[in-house]
Amino acid sequence: MVRELRALGFVVRGADLYAYADTLVPDIKSGADVFHLKSLASYRFIVTNLPYREQAAILAHLLPIAARDGVRVAVLARSEWSSAAARRALIHENAQFAGEVRLTKRPEWIRPAIASPRHWFCWFVWSSKPRAPSQDPFLRFAGHVSERRGGRLGSYI
Repeated sequence: MVRELRALGFVVRGADLYAYADTLVPDIKSGADVFHLKSLASYRFIVTNLPYREQAAILAHLLPIAARDGVRVAVLARSEWSSAAARRALIHENAQFAGEVRLTKRPEWIRPAIASPRHWFCWFVWSSKPRAPSQDPFLRFAGHVSERRGGRLGSYI
C-alpha cells in the first residue's frame, strides 16, 4: 500500500509491527505497536491492512484517538468482517463509521498466483466527523460505473 499510495503522489509514512528482511519498502518503520499510540495529530488519514485476528482490538484503541485528532481511517479487511455482532460498536453503533467500498476484484497477495484468491475484501472507512443520525453509512462498489450518477463509484444504500 505504501508504494501504491506514494506512486499516486501521497506523502506516506509506513510502519509495521515486525521487521522483515526482504521488505518492499526500505524506509518502513518496524516495531511500530499501535497500542503505544497516544496521538495522531500529525496525520490526516490512516490507511492500513491490520492483522486479521487483531483488527477489532486495534481499532477499538485507534478509532477514539483518530476521532479526537480529526483523522480519517481506512482499513482493508475481508468483506464479512463488518457482519459480526462483536464488531457492532466499531461499525454499526459508531457515528464516525462512514461506510465501505467493496472491491470488485479479489486481491492477489502472492505473485505468481498459486491459486485463485480466496476472500473478498472491502475498505472500511471512518470519518473524522460524526455523520448525521439520519444519514446511513455508504456502500460503494469499486470500479463499477453507476448509471444514476455516471461516476466510477457505484450505488449508495
